[in-house]
Amino acid sequence: MTDLVSQLTALSTNQLLVAGIGTTIAAYLALQATRLAAGLKTFIGSQIFSTLTARSNGASVERLTGLVARHRLHAWGRSYSVTEDNALTVGYGSGLARWRGIWVFYNLRIDENAKTFQVVEVLTLAFLTRDRTAIRRFLDEALDDAMQDRGTIDIHHRSTSGWQAIRRAKRPIETVFANGAMKAELIEKVRWFLANEEWYRRRGLTYKLVILLHGEPGTGKSSLIQAIASHFNRDLYCVDRLVALGPEIGRFKNGILAIEDIDTLGSLNRESGETAPATTGDAKALLHGVLNTLDGLGTPHGLITIITTNHVEALDPAMVRPCRIDLRLEVSALDYDAFAEMVASYFEGAVPVLARAAYLPQTGARLQEIFTGAGSPAEAEAAVQRRCIRLSEAA
Repeated sequence: MTDLVSQLTALSTNQLLVAGIGTTIAAYLALQATRLAAGLKTFIGSQIFSTLTARSNGASVERLTGLVARHRLHAWGRSYSVTEDNALTVGYGSGLARWRGIWVFYNLRIDENAKTFQVVEVLTLAFLTRDRTAIRRFLDEALDDAMQDRGTIDIHHRSTSGWQAIRRAKRPIETVFANGAMKAELIEKVRWFLANEEWYRRRGLTYKLVILLHGEPGTGKSSLIQAIASHFNRDLYCVDRLVALGPEIGRFKNGILAIEDIDTLGSLNRESGETAPATTGDAKALLHGVLNTLDGLGTPHGLITIITTNHVEALDPAMVRPCRIDLRLEVSALDYDAFAEMVASYFEGAVPVLARAAYLPQTGARLQEIFTGAGSPAEAEAAVQRRCIRLSEAA
């Protein structure tokens, strides 16, 4: 015991050792104090601010920064960027804005750790309010402003690295040609749906719209979807991996979900010789996700879905039963009247010389190919006439 006391006494007289222990203790206490301060800061911030973080390859973030730019205090942020429309918007860095009476702190940066070849921007908005509905109102206003202010829409495609957006000029509905009143019926159905949310609520119905466009390849189904999205100021979300609908379906609320060529998916095609009906676990899960989306059980409020198929007869009947599909339209090869309308559009009001009796229905894609390669209306009609003769002989 005496030896132990002697050893401790000796250690206590070692100034280097005592200093080292003191430094270690001080460093530990400083670390804990820093962690406590950071945790306290986070807690206080979560109680005072409502925070929104947006990540994208630029298209979605641009909408938010556009609204921030209109409300920011320039004395608190002097970093600018230039949009495709040559307008000034928020640049990288931090700043302060005041929107609808709410202070908004913002920070825009590039994610240096993103595992993609494209630039990934990260926008953080901290709203000085505990009302989290402010975030939803801000998002809705940003979307409305963006769609009204520009002559473009964003077409989103799902890839292995996430959603990628391509900006395209709006397509005028007048540049898409269809037989009879089909186009007008489609426009009126979407217009009525958007204007009658209360009608659905009073009847206890899910506020959703599902449209099926069917017809042979090249008749213009995809062009019609783009024109409808442009006409109603809605972005397009195009998917070919239906399994991805479940966890990401919320992003389609303010756009149009386009499921193209659904008949090519083996799990839904009973006639295909390449794949069997939906019997495997993966195929059943795929079909289940699609049906839930169309049924409205997991559908975001106000979702518009447009499905296309080249072979409607090959689809599972459960997919196209009443109440699951709200509007079903056939997009056919163009008849003579639609052909004449297309001639007038491409050749500045020209009237077809080709006789009605000599014309056989052509797909819009085929006529577009002929018209864009022709130097005059006469040359275009001569090419159409030769094709009609070949079709007649083949029949």
